[in-house]
Amino acid sequence: MFGLHAVLLDVETAFIYGKLEEEIYMEIPTGYKEVYQDPGKDIVLKLQMAMYGLVQAAQQWFEHLSDVFITLGFTLCELDPCLMYRVNENGLCIILMYVDDNLIVGSSTAIDQVADKIKKVFNVTISPEATEYLG
Repeated sequence: MFGLHAVLLDVETAFIYGKLEEEIYMEIPTGYKEVYQDPGKDIVLKLQMAMYGLVQAAQQWFEHLSDVFITLGFTLCELDPCLMYRVNENGLCIILMYVDDNLIVGSSTAIDQVADKIKKVFNVTISPEATEYLG
């Protein structure tokens, strides 16, 4: 009816893109202690970026992804912060974000433009035809 298309955009290793706002230290993981040659009990590692397993990782990733889409001209939906939209000369484009799985709906031109720009920022896999989302 509206001639909209849908693609799935999966960001690979999404959580490592999150920026930490505070200093976080962790114990040296088992298996790496041998590298540090008896580091002792008081030696820890300072994280330089977010990683899977951190409580903050999902929130930091979401904020970073939202910021990227906002710089691309998207507007946050007032009722659902995981839904963003943009209308420009290429048509309507709607993005539904769920962690690292994103559903992009819109005109094929608008989708292609967003996909090209996202590929420059993140390592992504794009499924050209969305038959199911979060199945």
